[in-house]
Amino acid sequence: MKSFVCSLFLVTSFLLLNIDSAGAELKNADAFSFKGDPNRPFENAATVTAHKNAYEHAFVTINRISGINLKRGGSGSRIYARSTNSSSSWYGLWQGNANGGTIQINSRTTQRDNFTTSNYRKLALHELGHGMGMKHQLSPTVSVMRQGKMTYTDYTTLDKNNLRWRY
Repeated sequence: MKSFVCSLFLVTSFLLLNIDSAGAELKNADAFSFKGDPNRPFENAATVTAHKNAYEHAFVTINRISGINLKRGGSGSRIYARSTNSSSSWYGLWQGNANGGTIQINSRTTQRDNFTTSNYRKLALHELGHGMGMKHQLSPTVSVMRQGKMTYTDYTTLDKNNLRWRY
């Protein structure tokens, strides 16, 4: 019995340590894969109204954060926002690097899963976060940068603190 209790204690301790470290928030440098230009052009070329509105919300929201001032139009590297209809399983996608890229919302999966305005807003905030270099946050972290269908309509305190630290 003593051996069983000791084994149970060791297994429980191991599991608790791994759950705690797996759920750790990424902060400051750990939350980013690169530093983009905080004054770069942003072009909203979405063709689906819900996507266009969500990207506009994300543009305004991220520009409220100190140090970030994305511009409409202009030349040079940019973040290009668009709609797509992919047979892939993803909701949103960032393709790019520190020099710019494309954020996309997938009509097929978001319509299939009955996205609401809040879901679209969270998705656009998330993808724009990638455009500024932010990495995914792990569950159960409270962050727009968690993957999945959620209803955040603004960057969380963690997200804002990370963006302010970087920019």
